[in-house]
Amino acid sequence: MASITGRQTALEDVTVLSVGGKDVVALFRNATFEVTSEEIDVTALRDTWKKREFGILDWRMTCTNLVHTNPKYLASIISGGTIVVSFASTGFSFLGTGMITGVPLNIDNPMTEEVTILSAGDAPTVTFM
Repeated sequence: MASITGRQTALEDVTVLSVGGKDVVALFRNATFEVTSEEIDVTALRDTWKKREFGILDWRMTCTNLVHTNPKYLASIISGGTIVVSFASTGFSFLGTGMITGVPLNIDNPMTEEVTILSAGDAPTVTFM
């Protein structure tokens, strides 16, 4: 049987996950981090194939955590402003400023809270180790 190498699991490989100064690793369920680029179409009238260039970069993070005593992010979206997101995983670390755009609460057993954060401000710091 072949072994899977380089596989990352949240409980073992994420060493830091801080959103708005709140550590969420202890109550961490899952997170998604995405970096995207706008696509600029520079195809000329008689080109046979589409031609594209990179545009503006963007990042987004969604995170789900267990609600231990009270929701962590609901007050942050109501008060507005920007927050700092940082995490370190196997191979790289990330530090960026973002704004919370959604905080759904899932009333279940256990109760969970999600947060969606979009980039806001300067370029993030990404370090590859």
